[in-house]
Amino acid sequence: MSTLRGLFDRLFPPCSATAEFQQLLDEIKTMSNTLETLTAEVAANHNVIDSAVELLTGLSVRLTTALEADDEAALQNLAADLSSQTAVLAAAVVANTPAESAQ
Repeated sequence: MSTLRGLFDRLFPPCSATAEFQQLLDEIKTMSNTLETLTAEVAANHNVIDSAVELLTGLSVRLTTALEADDEAALQNLAADLSSQTAVLAAAVVANTPAESAQ
C-alpha cells in the first residue's frame, strides 16, 4: 500500500496551488468573522444612537414645557438631570471606545 502512495506522490506531487488555495480559504474565513463582528458592532451603535435620540428628544420636550410654564424648579431639575446624564454618557463613551493601537 505504501508503494502505491509513494508512486502517487511522485506522479502528483503536492503543489503550491494547494497551499495558496488553503491560505485563500483561511483569509476568507477571517474576513467573514470580521464582517460578522462589524455587523454586530454597527447594530449596537444603532441602539446607542436611538437611545441618545430618545434622550435628547425627551430633554427637549421637558425644556420646552418648563420654559412655557415659566417653572424655575422644573428648569433646575432638568439642568441637574442633564448634568447627570451627560456624565453617564461620557463615561460610557470612554469605556466603550477602544484605545488606538500603535501601528
